[in-house]
Amino acid sequence: MRFAGFSQLPKAIHRSREVLGTRILETLAPLMVPSIARLEVGVTDYQAVVVLHEVWDAVYSGIVLAKHFNAPSAVLLQLPPFYKSRKRL
Repeated sequence: MRFAGFSQLPKAIHRSREVLGTRILETLAPLMVPSIARLEVGVTDYQAVVVLHEVWDAVYSGIVLAKHFNAPSAVLLQLPPFYKSRKRL
């Protein structure tokens, strides 16, 4: 297994947390404009793409990488989708 890279939101998005006192922009920006995330990926041939977090920019990055490398992909959820939600359960 090789760790290939990461996705990162622009610094201005992270600074908004200090200015606004909330993470709302960090949460909403990747949902509204998924391509806002910057991808850093090493050059090689990958057999699969595994996303290790359920935040939307990471999931979107995994989809982009899987399509680019024509590889199968999976997202491993840190928390189940029904966590603290009777409706989702």
